[in-house]
Amino acid sequence: MSQNNTTHEFEMNFDEYIESIHSDLAYWEMLDETEVAITEQIARYEDRFLNTNFKIMVMERKRRQLASDSITPRVRQVELLSEYDNILNLLHPVLEWLKAQKEDLKDLWEARVRGDVETARDIEEAMDLEPAYF
Repeated sequence: MSQNNTTHEFEMNFDEYIESIHSDLAYWEMLDETEVAITEQIARYEDRFLNTNFKIMVMERKRRQLASDSITPRVRQVELLSEYDNILNLLHPVLEWLKAQKEDLKDLWEARVRGDVETARDIEEAMDLEPAYF
């Protein structure tokens, strides 16, 4: 009885979770196509960064708990650990990409505030060349 309860703590629909990450990315791309002030863009990326970072923290905590769990059958434990790793391998690059986008937008905003047209243009050109995560 306790074995099923413990294993159940770590079970989730991993495919659905990954689909929700892809849906978030598609939604963010759609939002980014709308014209908003650069400060709003920075705020959006900050929110996305914090949300993604929270997801990573939750997944890493669950993965650590699962790795140290002695009740879950070993075969199932290995399968679940692999699933958690797949999610983390998707989320970590997303987090790094969000951080880079947010920092680029902040640098662009600061250049514009300073009236540094050349630096702002260089940043915009570099951002245009950067691949979108999507």
